[in-house]
Amino acid sequence: MNWKAQILPVKVDDASGGLSVANIAKGIIWAADNKARVINLSLGTSSDSSTLRNAIDYAYNKGCVIVAATGNAGTSNVSYPARYPNVIGAGGTADGKTRAAITNYGTGLDVLAVSAYYSTTPAGGYSNMAGTSFASPQIAGLASLIIGLNPDLKPSEVREYIINGASGNGVRTDTLGYGIMNMGKSLQLVMEDKGKIKDPEKPKIEEPKIEEPVKLPPTLTLTGSSSITLKQGTEYIEPGFKATDCNGKDITSKVTVQSTLNINKAGTYKITYTVTDEYMKTASQTRTIIIEEVKIETPKREVQTFKGNFGGNNKATSVDYKINVNSIGQLDLDLSNDNSKASLDLILLDVKGNQVSKVSNSSGKSGKIALNLTQTGTYTARVNMVSGNGNFGYTLTATLPLVGETPPVIPPVTPPVVEPKLVTSITLSQTASVEVNKTISLVANVLPADAKNKEIEWSSNSSNATVSSSGVVTGKAVGTAIITAKAKDGSGKIATCTLTITAAPSTVKKEVQTFKGNFGGSNKATSADYKINVTKTGIIDLNLINDNNKANLELVLMDASGKVIAKVNNTNGKAGDISINLTQTGTYTARINMVTGNGNFGYTLTTTLP
Repeated sequence: MNWKAQILPVKVDDASGGLSVANIAKGIIWAADNKARVINLSLGTSSDSSTLRNAIDYAYNKGCVIVAATGNAGTSNVSYPARYPNVIGAGGTADGKTRAAITNYGTGLDVLAVSAYYSTTPAGGYSNMAGTSFASPQIAGLASLIIGLNPDLKPSEVREYIINGASGNGVRTDTLGYGIMNMGKSLQLVMEDKGKIKDPEKPKIEEPKIEEPVKLPPTLTLTGSSSITLKQGTEYIEPGFKATDCNGKDITSKVTVQSTLNINKAGTYKITYTVTDEYMKTASQTRTIIIEEVKIETPKREVQTFKGNFGGNNKATSVDYKINVNSIGQLDLDLSNDNSKASLDLILLDVKGNQVSKVSNSSGKSGKIALNLTQTGTYTARVNMVSGNGNFGYTLTATLPLVGETPPVIPPVTPPVVEPKLVTSITLSQTASVEVNKTISLVANVLPADAKNKEIEWSSNSSNATVSSSGVVTGKAVGTAIITAKAKDGSGKIATCTLTITAAPSTVKKEVQTFKGNFGGSNKATSADYKINVTKTGIIDLNLINDNNKANLELVLMDASGKVIAKVNNTNGKAGDISINLTQTGTYTARINMVTGNGNFGYTLTTTLP
């Protein structure tokens, strides 16, 4: 509206589009500190906030005219900050005569402006949109034009010109505020007060023209559910759809369908339906297809187990076991016995009695046969005792070839043909952090989903970090780096992430105390105590070793009251270890007692504190 005004855009939402009162307040204060004269707030909340109110008052006192949307719930509760006294509350009108039904009204509603437009969408198309967020910037634009005519005006004076120029002629009601904004009349009032027009009675002030209602977009309706679940390999049958234009004319034949559905692969797919009418208005719908994986159970092989023994009352030295094989494939035999000094032979005979494999089982170790059988029938597994004393048992396990059906074959289905498209946008986390010598994976979201080539070229602008072809970033040095993701399809679309590389956290080492001593020789003592000062609770580890492989020492741990809480023997020079969780701090005692031992020998006690 004001082509000579400078725009100062201030972002107050986070990376996911979320808004917080704290961020809104910071944005208002920042704009005021950076010489903004008019602040538009196409946002609102149902709750009062001292943080938000203080930010509004700060900007107002610095000379800012503040305009905010009253909200779109159609209730008598105007949203904040529009309800604050130092804010011009902007409501909406669809016909230029009455308040739009969705506009919030009551205390805080000041002026109405047109709130229904045919506008662009974030996806790159056009759509009918309505709301007080469209009315608010129009009133803010009028404020900027008024300040352009007289830069010396205070926020309260700018407000008066807007109110006095509105259709209510200075009279306010809760349902209409001061009426509908009249840009020409408000500017005329400013110019009269500045003395720029000698005869204010003569100029003709045209009433604002109300645009003809735009054509509504077509209606596209899906038959059946918008979400369908199928088993993997099941044919998808389209339930149907219907489209009509704003006049009720059937335009179903103009619907286009796009999808990457593959019924042979488990996953979630989208089918997009789009229709464009003769007025170039577009409507679209999406149906979700969920393909559930068909799990094929693997048939299990039959296992037969035979047990027997040699010696005692059994005078035999050979035993045969019949194995009925109903399917060709691998046969596995495993023979084990209970006598570590016995030696057994395992022999496999085919259906004709011919030996086809033999293995020895000696010193109690398993004897195994694995053989691919090409013929079904009854095979014989023979167990021969080669050597062995006493009465001992053995176990023979036979795992037969697999018997089962061939897994079902899922018929191939050609997915719908989708016209290749270029990448239209890439989104990437705006910030991330990683430690030195650590890695983090960045994921680039590429749109549209059916783009011809979704490959990404990754790069880093600093040696502080490197990035692989798959988006894996490695921290190299403390500092920052800009990671760039660029589409390889020639569209030129890019996204960047500011990466912070931090130092790896330091490792805290446990305190270790070592005590050395000896028994024998000039040392006549048979016991030694060592005090251990424990300042933290947790696991304490004690390890005692001695130089005499024939000595026997006892390691005892006592708490601060002298109570024994752990004890272990150290014999024949082997280590004696204690590991216990301490729940109290204080001075503990490690006592070493010589149980047996000759000569002069030393020992070492190592303690690792919590």
